[in-house]
Amino acid sequence: MRVSHIMVAVWALVMSCVASLWNGIGISLNWIFLFSGTLFTGAVGPIIFTVVWRQQTKEAAMTGALGGVVVGIVAWLGVAKTYYGELTIATTGKLFSALKTLRAPLTKKRTNVSQPRWEPGRLLLGCYHFRGDDSHQA
Repeated sequence: MRVSHIMVAVWALVMSCVASLWNGIGISLNWIFLFSGTLFTGAVGPIIFTVVWRQQTKEAAMTGALGGVVVGIVAWLGVAKTYYGELTIATTGKLFSALKTLRAPLTKKRTNVSQPRWEPGRLLLGCYHFRGDDSHQA
């Protein structure tokens, strides 16, 4: 029982130091949530296949998850640079960058253009269209 109390105190001290460091360099909790979504979305496909498909190999699961993370980070930085013109903590933490990033590892190249597209941004935001300054127009 004593060890668990000590470890809780150690964890609290370590996390408070890390949070102070992030705050000192200008990274907010919102940015961390958006970035963690970018990291974890790439692993969704391999996790699903690992659970439901018996022929899934561990190599395929690991390379699929790492490939999804790479695609997500490239999309995140690319969207921030393309739509906002620069790569900063502020531009990578905007909503549009996150929506496009979370979509990238889950999509595949389409050969049939007439297929309907599933876009999380349209489902979440209805009929709103994004402009570069994060304001919405109906």
